[in-house]
Amino acid sequence: MRSLTMRNQTLIAAVAAALSIGIPIPDAGAADSSPANEERESFRADPASAQRPADSSWVESAQQPVDFCRAEPGRQPTQPFAAGPVSAGRANSRSGEAPALSPASPAEIQIDLARSALERDPANARSLNSLAIGLTRRARETGDTACYDEAWKTLQEARRLDPENRETLRISAWVSMGRHEFARAFELTRKYDRRTPGDPWNLSVMGDALMELGRYDSAEKVYQKMADVKPGPAAYSRVAYLREVRGDVGGALELMRMALAATDPRESEDRAWLLVQIAHLENLSGDASGSEASYRAALESFAGYHYALAGLSELTLRLGRAGEAASLAREAIEAAPHAERYLLLADALHALGRGQEAQEAEEAFERLALENVGKADNENHDLALFYLERRADPSRALSIAKLEATRRLDVHTLDRLALALLANGEQRQARRLMKRLIKTGTRDPLIATHAVAMGLSTLR
Repeated sequence: MRSLTMRNQTLIAAVAAALSIGIPIPDAGAADSSPANEERESFRADPASAQRPADSSWVESAQQPVDFCRAEPGRQPTQPFAAGPVSAGRANSRSGEAPALSPASPAEIQIDLARSALERDPANARSLNSLAIGLTRRARETGDTACYDEAWKTLQEARRLDPENRETLRISAWVSMGRHEFARAFELTRKYDRRTPGDPWNLSVMGDALMELGRYDSAEKVYQKMADVKPGPAAYSRVAYLREVRGDVGGALELMRMALAATDPRESEDRAWLLVQIAHLENLSGDASGSEASYRAALESFAGYHYALAGLSELTLRLGRAGEAASLAREAIEAAPHAERYLLLADALHALGRGQEAQEAEEAFERLALENVGKADNENHDLALFYLERRADPSRALSIAKLEATRRLDVHTLDRLALALLANGEQRQARRLMKRLIKTGTRDPLIATHAVAMGLSTLR
């Protein structure tokens, strides 16, 4: 088991004071006593060659990914990489064809152990819960949304076997977030909280759902409760995102680095995810070289990591390296063919003067995004901008933006709605909505551009 060093305590105290977040500081000798971490102490650094326990009970309580729900970290439609738990419809990823990764990832190991346990005892709800956790982690590793669907079906079987199983309820909220069913996720977390108040994992998912629903003040209160109960990477990364939304990019970056420092080196995908977030924040801070280094570190942590490939593609394009950007975009598409990544490719191809190929990439995006427009997991943020900026169909953009606003009310959704209202002559409504966004303190560069287009002062 591990404890915080005195250096980390000092860092936490300084950042907490600077950000006015009351993150409690454990005693120097206090250890992380979670069952997952106790089990992990017997594992070597390479999870693929680790000696597995005699049984698979450890996976029921295995540490969840640092960010339980942000299936699409750092996604912004067509602009240089920026964040959100905003979260992606897939082409062949929906077919269940995920790219092979070697050696086995943490999620693959967990899935393998859970399935082995289920072969011995198919009616074991705990093993089904473990399998659902592994599948959800695998969804983020690969971008394969079919894993979320399989996880949900697995939980349905667990509920059938044990309708009152609280762990099944808790995991169901998390999987609902991965499926972008934010209102459902929030209701499930409330139900669980009534049975088991103050559970830090449940609070993390509750806060994430509130963020997606645009209820930032409520999310802050929930995250504070989480940090009070269990300070650590999951709490730090969430408070970081909230700070970013409210315009404190420096504080967000500091907290994200704290989360990385506190994350087990063996959790390769968790560390890669955090490095992608750090790269994004460094980019927002004007540190392009630091951002590139962090993206490349993410790829070293988790080879072929699709979020890092996409972020690096956007960054290199902005830095004038269009050929490299195009290659990285193609790699990202091959790793996880999210529709919006065809826009990355299109922008790079335009910069290279290859207009016909760029047009084909845009058409691929449009075709795939339209397939998902009515689904919870979609590219509607990107698609609304597409019809405003690339295809000049403002009425269609407004229809899509309004539809997405029935599901979520985060700053990015409201920004697209405001821009679509403006394009359709609803200037008063658009400005009113943008003023509401500005009050959050967001310093998102895309939202700032839209605010200026509406005749409003730049974001404070």
